Amino acid sequence: MTLFETGTLPIWSINEIKENNSEVVIRTDAVILHPPMDLPAKRLYEVNELFSGNEHPYLNIIPTVYSDHDDELTVEILTGSDADIRVKLYPSYLMNVDESPSALINGNYNIFIDVTFRLGYNTRPDGLIDDISINIDLVDISGQLVDAVVALPSANVTKEGLISRLSELINKSIAFPLTSGGAIQAIETKKFVNEENRPDAIGFYMNLALQDGPEIDSILEMQVDIALAENFLPAESIMAFAFHSNLYNHLGKDFKFKLARLSDDGSGEYYYPIVQDGEKKGSIKDITVYPEKIFVNNVISYTNTLIINIYGEYDLGQTHPDFNLKISIRPYMKAGLLNFDVDYDLDISIVTKILLVFLGAFISVVLPQLGIPIAIVSLLAMKVGEEILVDQARESIEAKIGRASFLDSFPNKLPIEAHRWDPLFYTEHRLWAADARYAINDLGFCMDARDTRLGRTTTPIQHMVIRSEIRGATGTLSGLYYRARDLRNYLQTDLISIHAATLRLPYIEILPPETDIESYRVGLSLSQIEDRIEFGNGIVTKIEYIPKKVDIIDHQIFKILALSSLELPEIESTASQYLRTEIVEERGDEITALAISTLENELGRTPTEEEISTKYNILLADLIRANLYSRNLIELDRRMKFQLEPFEFASLQRKSILILGKDQLVIIDMNVHGKVITYYRDFEFPFDPGASPNDNLMNLPKYKSSEI
Repeated sequence: MTLFETGTLPIWSINEIKENNSEVVIRTDAVILHPPMDLPAKRLYEVNELFSGNEHPYLNIIPTVYSDHDDELTVEILTGSDADIRVKLYPSYLMNVDESPSALINGNYNIFIDVTFRLGYNTRPDGLIDDISINIDLVDISGQLVDAVVALPSANVTKEGLISRLSELINKSIAFPLTSGGAIQAIETKKFVNEENRPDAIGFYMNLALQDGPEIDSILEMQVDIALAENFLPAESIMAFAFHSNLYNHLGKDFKFKLARLSDDGSGEYYYPIVQDGEKKGSIKDITVYPEKIFVNNVISYTNTLIINIYGEYDLGQTHPDFNLKISIRPYMKAGLLNFDVDYDLDISIVTKILLVFLGAFISVVLPQLGIPIAIVSLLAMKVGEEILVDQARESIEAKIGRASFLDSFPNKLPIEAHRWDPLFYTEHRLWAADARYAINDLGFCMDARDTRLGRTTTPIQHMVIRSEIRGATGTLSGLYYRARDLRNYLQTDLISIHAATLRLPYIEILPPETDIESYRVGLSLSQIEDRIEFGNGIVTKIEYIPKKVDIIDHQIFKILALSSLELPEIESTASQYLRTEIVEERGDEITALAISTLENELGRTPTEEEISTKYNILLADLIRANLYSRNLIELDRRMKFQLEPFEFASLQRKSILILGKDQLVIIDMNVHGKVITYYRDFEFPFDPGASPNDNLMNLPKYKSSEI
């Protein structure tokens, strides 16, 4: 159903009829698929308003959109066949749609589509597998529709022709939804049919890549005997998930060993530090994973809660207080859907201010290193009240070693596809477990779902920054241009597609790249920006900006030229690349000669090509370092163009659009003769250590805003 919603499996498609053994098109027909009648009830979102009423272009001939057949899109698992599954559909078939379209079949004949269902993956150098996909390929078709169309002489349609056209639509490679792109040891599938008290099913059995020692390549070896795999899907359910209790102990070890670092003293011993911003904050002593249980009248009762207990010590100057951080993960049902609640309980004897620092280090650094997914980290960050930790955690997750966590495999919200319907965010389309049951106890973890719903979630692109402002006819700030540098691949695909699940928020325009400075930019009005913030995850908020120059008029700051903290390292990298190219082009021969003469003096002989190359790169790197500062200033000046008056920056900051001079500037509102004047004042830390702390902005380099 999700594939119908996103257009991956198109509701309608064209079938060109060609003369025998030629490429000459003699007629254009159309095939219309009808999603199941219960699809609208399964949506957790509103249908795109441009799609509704325009589901296919032949509604005047075939007004049916949703099938009225109870067995539409039913699946049969096959054995003893080249195919793995058989899907039953009731399409409509129209002839000659370019000239005088007519309905040959109006959704009343069935067609059986037989497809193979195979796993694909990439084997990494370390033996683990990633990029796991489900590959679907058409094998055969049959049924009433095929017989009727092929038997009609005037249709001039062959079964082979239908298979060829349907193969173009059906053959797909879909990312496997239970690993979040991470690596595992192994995966197998097994088909189950005609078992007593069990529905037919396809089972997926995974071996996670759990670390079993402090060495990074120490992976717990687990053998897969697919012959022993069992079908544990309840008769009334459509999906189930489980792992055995022996995994609890292995998970605890995996979490701890992921933090291991080799001691610098040459002893070969490992330690388990808590490190934030390159500084050791504490140490981990042990991590355990277990089901929470309580005792009522000496009888054990389980709360269906999974506990991750982290025990260690925190470095606090001369003292090292022990701590116990207990993270609880509890499934629960809300509005018929399976969700997970996350909470924490911290036992540590330190004051509140330091406590928040400790929790910040854990949430933003340690938990991502353990493999805790960003969704769970986000919930914890909200519990602590520090949502900014989520962005820091996302960076840590992107930098981890790329193994799938057991938490990634929870199937409560199965990610099926991701699309870029909107220029500033991705939409992930999910299959959400509904009417679910679950248990977490000493036997293990299990859940099953008797129904599913179609949902979606959005994630803003993380390289988004504000490049410049938009002003109205009177000069009033009316909008902003946001960078979206990766749009090229989507301009003629997702960004113009309209399907049931397409999610696209309003924007003004998309500007094309300019020279080597500007990439694609998306113009948004201020009201559109505020709508995206209210929507949630429609835009990156609180983008950090650093004042770089000021335009002074009558001893007052008229405008501030600012650059985002994200762009600073990007520009330095660009400056380094440009400088390298320039030095090589202008002085390459000179550097080579210097490398040879230096080596001849050092070695007393003719150097080898490898020695010359090594010395050349050293000399080149020295020249780049010596000239990078000035070259970087040139690139900064070329790229800085975002300038606003102080009150305009303050207005955007108060709307959570950006932050100017984080932890260094404060917004001041001063009433002067009944008029409120808004400006920025230095807080605690000046931008330039040599500048006056009284009014550091005034000491920034000067520029003329009219020249930008």
